[in-house]
Amino acid sequence: MVSFFFLLNSGMFGSGLCIFSKHPIIETFQRRYSLNGYAHRFQHGDWFGGKSVGLAQVLVQDFRVNFYVTHVSYFLNPLGYGIQQESITEEYPTTVLLID
Repeated sequence: MVSFFFLLNSGMFGSGLCIFSKHPIIETFQRRYSLNGYAHRFQHGDWFGGKSVGLAQVLVQDFRVNFYVTHVSYFLNPLGYGIQQESITEEYPTTVLLID
């Protein structure tokens, strides 16, 4: 049975992210990405959703376990090879969060 949850609120319609746990969640953290797609590409929905990365520290017996959740945008390069800089820029805050 799931007794605990952490809903990450972000953007106009929410980030679409949530962490469920049967163990107590003792700490939470959320960092919204500074780049979230483009407002004029409303059909993608990325700008309205407010993508972010979240952390929930869960107490499992006597151990603190970190659970991360993220939802990123994927921008394909128009020339067809690789991803655009926007996708890489979104992943930098995630890397910093994991290193700290």
